[in-house]
Amino acid sequence: MEKARKYRKYKRSLLTLATIFAIIGIGTCFNVFLPAKSNTEVGDGIDHDGAFCIQVNDGPMECSHNIITNAGKDYVLALLKGETSGAVKYIAIGNGTAPAAGDTTLDGEQTTDGLARAEGTIDTTGSSGSYNVSVNKVFTYTGSSDRVVNTTALFNASSSGTFFIGDSFSDRTLKQNDKINITAYFWHS
Repeated sequence: MEKARKYRKYKRSLLTLATIFAIIGIGTCFNVFLPAKSNTEVGDGIDHDGAFCIQVNDGPMECSHNIITNAGKDYVLALLKGETSGAVKYIAIGNGTAPAAGDTTLDGEQTTDGLARAEGTIDTTGSSGSYNVSVNKVFTYTGSSDRVVNTTALFNASSSGTFFIGDSFSDRTLKQNDKINITAYFWHS
């Protein structure tokens, strides 16, 4: 019963987040660990911020603004119109070019050695119109050769699906058993 209650709360939180995204035109910004913050504000003062943070093992954390794709914006619209449902909770890792608004796949998405797209853990905090949402996944690289990764994305499915948001980060060379912690953050107020 408790699990069902948490799932309903989680689903309600994601729908609220999707509504806010659509209302404010899917602004993207984030203010922690970043040199500058840009806001998308609607007349009533609604702000949306978002970023990805990456950390390998216990090394330095790198955070930067994410980009919402055109497909991600279309997904929010479809949610609002009742044409689709489903959480955006699957994190992918890549080694390719930086994600752009027109992308529908993550360039160089990794599919082996512990780096395949996987469901992240969603956490929500806040109340009364001010919510924080994060999706987190720790991947363990199991390959025997070094592997470079430099992009990440959030999808609504474990394969294919809608490429919702993405980001690039400085090249990280993973060695066997390295852990890469990826968190996508969103909040609005």
